[in-house]
Amino acid sequence: MAITLRLVTEQDVQCLHKMGNESYRYHFANLWHQDKELEEYLNNEYGNHKRIYF
Repeated sequence: MAITLRLVTEQDVQCLHKMGNESYRYHFANLWHQDKELEEYLNNEYGNHKRIYF
């Protein structure tokens, strides 16, 4: 299996943001007692401010 590395596009970033957010919710949302705390955590982990520009 070959692995290809490339620079990400804006579309890639949006897709990764969505995938991370949805997969975290699927696996761990039931462990949070407060929906607001889960939302804050996800915004901190997967929010737009996390983007790194080169």
